[in-house]
Amino acid sequence: MPGLCNVRWIPAHAFPPPLPKPAMVDAATEPVDMQPTAAARAVVVHPPAPPQVHDLASRITAGLAIHAPAPTKHGVNGSFFIRDKHGHRCAIFKPMNMEAGMPKNHRLGPGENVQFRESILPGQGAGNEVLAYRLDRHAFEGRYGLPKTILIKLSHPAFEGEELGSAQVFLSNAKPLSDLTQAEREDIPMKEWQKLNFRLISGSTDAHFGNILYSTDDKKLYLIDSGDDFVGEKGQCQYYSPWAMMPKSNQLMTQDEYEFLSGLNVAEAMNVFAKAARANEEQCPTLKVSDDKYLTQILRLKLAKVAGQMKLTQAEWFDIMTRHRDRYNMPVASNMEEVYRHHIRNCIGDGETWQKSTERVNWRHIEQEFKALAQQRINRRRMAIFR
Repeated sequence: MPGLCNVRWIPAHAFPPPLPKPAMVDAATEPVDMQPTAAARAVVVHPPAPPQVHDLASRITAGLAIHAPAPTKHGVNGSFFIRDKHGHRCAIFKPMNMEAGMPKNHRLGPGENVQFRESILPGQGAGNEVLAYRLDRHAFEGRYGLPKTILIKLSHPAFEGEELGSAQVFLSNAKPLSDLTQAEREDIPMKEWQKLNFRLISGSTDAHFGNILYSTDDKKLYLIDSGDDFVGEKGQCQYYSPWAMMPKSNQLMTQDEYEFLSGLNVAEAMNVFAKAARANEEQCPTLKVSDDKYLTQILRLKLAKVAGQMKLTQAEWFDIMTRHRDRYNMPVASNMEEVYRHHIRNCIGDGETWQKSTERVNWRHIEQEFKALAQQRINRRRMAIFR
């Protein structure tokens, strides 16, 4: 229906083109309203380059002209299924103003609509979703399976105006790991379970089976819901219990993954992360990434290199960066938090850039400390074998 929708490209920072991704077949449909929506409009504000997102943006635009967004049923944040012109689900849209703690959130009742995650401010989830996709696609060559995600403005009567948020490709014929039996999860090869390493690199505070999809088409895992990634000094990762349920977290990973991790170029990865963060901030100042989050992200990348060099299991890696509870059920700071407090916190200068602050950090000493912590976990593993 020409003239009802339009896409306007707004320049963003240039990124190298992403690797091609196999198209997912859209099988999920729902009842459709064939009446056109004259007020529907889509504005892509954060593409890597127009050609790489034209397919997703055009499908969203064409679909909005015919089909109203459909609210999802789960989660504390407002989110909507977006359908293409044929009525197939093509994307999930998460408006910033409908996140937990934001004024237009209708999922939570009075007194419940508050900040949910330590170190994740309300309204930052959409930016984190885009940051996660950029980091995986442009720094890690897409090896961790995050679906294409863009920052986009959608205008539709269902939103009561224009809304800025993240739009992520909808993966049909995929179901959360929570819907699989334990036996089915154990049949998934280690190569796929290694994709959860991205949750360790990004410092996710929301890693669980519901946020990992298993595609019945290509038998692969896909990570979704990255809005609670990239925490700063406070709230670094979550408690150990979710990772204890991962079937292969105590097994050694593949040699290929260890070689990739040990060869990580931290400077290049941070350059990708910083470019994406600046592009987000240009479109919405509240998406600004704080200095402590930049420095914590460097710290996680450094630990990832050590995990590769020392050949840690995922459980051992996570044990270094997660909080535990003492016998009185009180939280105990993680090893990673202690490293941050001792070596980084005092290096952040008022009014300085995060790049300037990194020059005062003794990264060599931090790497040595990480290796000592890794060796402790390896020694425990060896002792357990001989018992």
